[in-house]
Order: sequence, then C-alpha cells, then structure tokens
Amino acid sequence: MRSIMKQAATMVVIALLFTGCAETNKTTINSDKGVSSVTSEKSDVATSNIDTTGNMGRDEGHLYFSGGIDSLYKKSIKNSEKEKISEDKMLSAKVADDWIYYTNLSDEGKLYKMRKDGTQKTKLSEDAPYGMIVTGGWIYYVNYFNDLNMYKIQIDGTEKTKLNNDKCGMNFIVSDGWIYYTAAVSDALDSEYKLHKIRIDGTDRKILIDKNATPLIIYDGWLYCNIPKDTDYKLYRMSLDGTDNMGLSPDSTASITVINGWIYYTANVFENQKLNVKLYKMRPDGSERQAVE
Repeated sequence: MRSIMKQAATMVVIALLFTGCAETNKTTINSDKGVSSVTSEKSDVATSNIDTTGNMGRDEGHLYFSGGIDSLYKKSIKNSEKEKISEDKMLSAKVADDWIYYTNLSDEGKLYKMRKDGTQKTKLSEDAPYGMIVTGGWIYYVNYFNDLNMYKIQIDGTEKTKLNNDKCGMNFIVSDGWIYYTAAVSDALDSEYKLHKIRIDGTDRKILIDKNATPLIIYDGWLYCNIPKDTDYKLYRMSLDGTDNMGLSPDSTASITVINGWIYYTANVFENQKLNVKLYKMRPDGSERQAVE
C-alpha cells in the first residue's frame, strides 16, 4: 500500500508541474495556461521551464496531451472522459486561452495552432520548434531543425523575431522580461555549454555562470537549476544575476514544483542494481530535505 501511495504522490508532483497548480494572493500568470508566471516576494508561484518540451497542457476543465509522438487528446478532469481531437502527430503542445499551439510532426515538425475542439487548424511558421513557451501574445521557441537559435513569433504567426545567435538547449524559462537558457559558447561540436540570460527583445545578453546549468524553475527571486558537480549534476539555487549560488541537494532532477512553501522534486536513485524514481521534498533553502514515503 505504501508503495502505491508513493507512486501516486510522485504522479501528483509530475501532474502539478504540467498543470501549474500553486497558491498565491498575488497577481500571477501561469506559463502552462499561455503566459509565464510573474513571481513576487513571498509568492508561492514558481515559473517553470519543465514543459517547454512537454506534450501536456490544461484549462479549467480538461487536460490536453499526446501520448508521446501521437495524436492529440483531451481528457475531462471531472470524469476522465477521453476524446481524440486531432489526427496530427505532435511532440510539443501548449494551451493558451482557446487555442492549442503544437509542433506538428505530420508536417515535418512545423509550428501549428488549432482550437481546443480541433477546428481551425492553422500553420503559423515553417520553423520546427522543440521547446516552446506561449506568453503575453508571443510564442518563444528554439528552432530545432534549423539553427538552434531562440526565436519569438506572435500567436497569429506574424512578427517572427530572432533573439540570439546561440546554439540553445531545449530547456528555458521566460520570466519578468527575461529568458534564462543554456547555450553553447561556440559552433564547435565539442563546445562547452553555459547558462545565459537575455531580455525578451533580444538585448542585454549575458552569461550567468560558466557552467552547463539546466534552468528548472524560478521561485521567490531564486533560479533553481541542475549544475554539474564531480561526475553528476546536483540541484542548486542561484540569484537571478548569477552572483550567488548554493547547493541544495545531492540529487539531479527533471521534475520540480513548489507547494505550500516546500520544493517537491523527483530524483533517479540506484538501489539494488535498479534505477528507481524517488520523490523528495525540502525547504527552498535546501533544509529539511526528506523522502516522501
């Protein structure tokens, strides 16, 4: 029974990552619903990059998802009724207002949108995004099958704008007028990757730290990320200007969220020659770390 409950708790955290659940009395905008979170002091809302490459979104009544490289479905939160709304094969899907924005693998991965009922399918760009966030009337994405640079485009497909010349990783965060991302420092195949930030208009680009850090979430004025340490990655937090960072746990994670003042995250742990996924929680400063049994 305990094992079943633990697995269920792990799935809850992963679901929260995609559905953007959080509590706050501040004005917040959630990236999973089309715009990125605005985090204020003592707010319990975290800006996350987790689903930049994900294939799930939600609104008040439904989850929208594709089963890996599969057709698009919607599922009722109330009664779990499942309905196929498109035959298109897709890799990334984002829900914003009444629209779904997605990478259409049925058309070489190009950027499309459709209504949440599957109607009014529209091609927005010949680009093939892998990793995207929809926020403030813009779609931010990495042009995966072309130059790996960061772009933005209006949600109606106009005003495509190149934001940098970096070879970007797929994970990034858009928060408070900035984009936080990992990118190569040269065009060489063996180039180092470093953590960068740039304004959403493409100006004021800078390297935050000289390490291949993967940005995960921003919470209460701190950037939480995986940073290489020894032979593995560890979970750190750092100030948004990169001047102050501290290790929080010995784990590396790809799934992380904030609930009621606790950081919940999953970590891969080798036990008895098997790789298991464990659920942990800790305070935002790394204290009181504990397994969630």
